[in-house]
Amino acid sequence: MVEIPTYDELVIGAAKKLKVYVEDVPLSDLEIYISQEIIVSSLKNMKPKERKLFFEQQLDAQNLVGSSKPLSNNLKGPQTAATLLGIANVSGIGVYLSSTTALGFVTHAAGITLPFAVYSGLTSSIAFIMGPAGWLALSVWGFLNLTKSEWSKIVQGILYIASVNSYKEMNNDSAVQN
Repeated sequence: MVEIPTYDELVIGAAKKLKVYVEDVPLSDLEIYISQEIIVSSLKNMKPKERKLFFEQQLDAQNLVGSSKPLSNNLKGPQTAATLLGIANVSGIGVYLSSTTALGFVTHAAGITLPFAVYSGLTSSIAFIMGPAGWLALSVWGFLNLTKSEWSKIVQGILYIASVNSYKEMNNDSAVQN
């Protein structure tokens, strides 16, 4: 069974990933280092005009909330490969016919004739990719993508938690002063 990392481990991992990790500092400092590193690197990547606009433009939070879409309809990586592999399997002999026709067209346009072994090798390669070996490779790729760390999403979560913690600390400090 996969062990779920703690929040502390995620913060330390994100700090190491962003190269802002410092040994023996409180977790709240690491959260601040992560936040500051993201802001600094974003500002470094901006062109001077974009940076000027960033500092002078007022932000309307309502527009940000309305335009955020947590889920995407785009197929990515293994999903796209699985779709293409599935379509190729469903098409049956169509993939073989189109590939050999395309190869024949290219060789005819170039004015050369290829031996039958080239066509046979092409269709054998397609059969290998569309068969169990292709599905196995796709499954392994999908599993690896599914189980890898998504540091960009982890850092977003850490920033959110850090901002909530900071807000709580500010409110506790103001309540103590009153």
